[in-house]
Order: sequence, then C-alpha cells, then structure tokens
Amino acid sequence: MIRAAVVLSLLAAVPQGSKPAVASYPLKNGRNLVGEVVNVQGDTVTFRLHAYDGTTESSRSLGEFTPAAVCAIRGAACADTFEEHFALAKFAAQNDMLEAAGREAVRAKQAALKGSDGAAQVKQLEKWAADVLEDRFHEALAANDVAKARHYMQVLFTRVPDGKTEGQRNRMIQELQNASAGPRPNAGGAPGAGPAGGPPNPQLQQARDLLADAMRQSQQASAMGGNYQGARQKFDSAINQFQAAARAARSIQSSATDPATRQAAGSLLEQIMQQGIQTVVEASHHIMQAGDYPKAQEYANRILQIDPNNPQALALQRDIQSSTTNPGFRWGFGWGWDVIR
Repeated sequence: MIRAAVVLSLLAAVPQGSKPAVASYPLKNGRNLVGEVVNVQGDTVTFRLHAYDGTTESSRSLGEFTPAAVCAIRGAACADTFEEHFALAKFAAQNDMLEAAGREAVRAKQAALKGSDGAAQVKQLEKWAADVLEDRFHEALAANDVAKARHYMQVLFTRVPDGKTEGQRNRMIQELQNASAGPRPNAGGAPGAGPAGGPPNPQLQQARDLLADAMRQSQQASAMGGNYQGARQKFDSAINQFQAAARAARSIQSSATDPATRQAAGSLLEQIMQQGIQTVVEASHHIMQAGDYPKAQEYANRILQIDPNNPQALALQRDIQSSTTNPGFRWGFGWGWDVIR
C-alpha cells in the first residue's frame, strides 16, 4: 500500500497549474486506484484510467478513499482560488495532515493577493493558521509531548507570528517551559550552591548564570514575532551565551578534583547542549522565513556537526532546499510533525 506521505508528495513540490497527470490513490480497502483526476463534483470524483488499448473514465465516491488520498484528489482538481485552497487547507488540518495544510495555505495566500480583497483574506487565513497551530501546541502539551509542542510553537512564531499577541506568545513559551522535563539552570542546589546542595561553588554558579541568560535571550527572540532582524540578533547573542556557558562547564569538569563536582558540571553541560541546540533550531526557523537561506543552512549545519542524525535539523535542511527552489512557498513548508519523525 502506498503511504499517505507518498500521495501527498505528489502535490508537495509541483507549482500550481502543473499537477501530475497520473497518480496512485489509496482506497480504504487497502487497494490503490491509479489514474488521472478529471473532475470532482460534490462527493464524486471522475478518473481517466489508462489501459493498454486506450483510456476510459470511471467515477468513484470520495468516501472510498483514505483522507490523504481525498486531499490529493481534491488538490488535483482544485481551482486556483482563495476559497478552494483555503477549504482544502482546512480539510487537511482536520485530518491531521499539517504539512499539506501548510502548502494549501500558501496557495490560498497567493491566490488572495491577486484579488481586491486580498489583505482581508490573508488576515483571515493567518488567524486560522495561528489558531490551528496553537490548538496542536496545547494538544501536544496535554499528551506530554514537549518536542511536538515545541515544533508547533516554532511554526506559529515564524509563519504567523502576528496571529497571536506578544503576551499570548510569551504565555505559550512559559507553558512549554513549565512542561519541559529536566533540571532548571540552578538545578543541584540554591543559587551559588555546589553539587547536591553542598558548599557554594562560584564557578558552577557562573556557568548556571550564563545558561539562564542564554535561555532568557532565546525566549525574548522567540517572542519577537515578525521582527526577524531583531530576533536574529537576539538569537546570535543567546547562542554566544550558550557557548560561554559550555566552555565554563567543560573547564569545571576538567579541573574539578571531586567526583560530585565533575558530575554536576557534566549534568549542567548536558542541559546547556540540549537547550543550545534547540535555540539554534529556532533561530534557523526565523532566518529561513526571513529568506536568508545560507545563514539558515549554516545554523542547521552547526546542529548536524554535533548531532548528525538530529531529526529537526534534517527536516530544516529539506525545508531550506525546498524554499530555495520555491521561495514563495517557504511560509508553508515545515508545518507537519510527521515529516520530522
């Protein structure tokens, strides 16, 4: 059986107006129908089927197909209008196909900008997108899936940042921080405390302070909305602080004479690396949306040097490559969590 992702990929990279003629569409019974979509009337789709001795037409109910196939079928027959693309984006989102929803939302936005009501339609579209992504964010938090929640928050903050106020964005960041597992920057004791609450260790506290400052600046950058230049500067500053914190933790780890201090420094270094990588991912999202693909690629490469199999960095690479080929589509790339897993 052809996977849903394969069907959706048929519509992923092709510009509007040059959709594939023949494709394979999975049915709910496990079989596939291979043909060309001629038209869709209500709940009925007509296909042109190709045989050895010519072609014939056949009609089927959309209800016979999987949701991914229905999305692909409707996309193949979709008129290039705001209303039809927006309806298809909503259908994709309702069926948990956020990657397809993002692409159709881009097409809806492009169609809207051709008309006299473009500004109002784009505002409507962006509010819908922000609400969908916020709903997915809270669903992921409710399921204790912090990584998935972080992804949807990143997409919202970089694709439709003005769909939520700065206060709402800050609340989402706080919710994510509250749900995140692992120690906080001052873990291991009160401010200034050594390992396991032992005697004060000024070097450990200095490293914790650097981490806390890096996380604060990263949060500020994330909440900046569409101010991509300001966010980029703040992210760069945060990354520098993560690097300084990592150097401090490594120095403590290598020079400490007691095992407890070495262990505390190692745990802190692990947290610094985890938070630092996540900040670089967020920075890449912002920079890609600003159109600076070389810089976004540079940031993705930084992650892959540390973690060659990092799924978020690999997904970012694909999005950057796709955006380079179709720059007008970068707003809609990377919505789906399934493409990262």
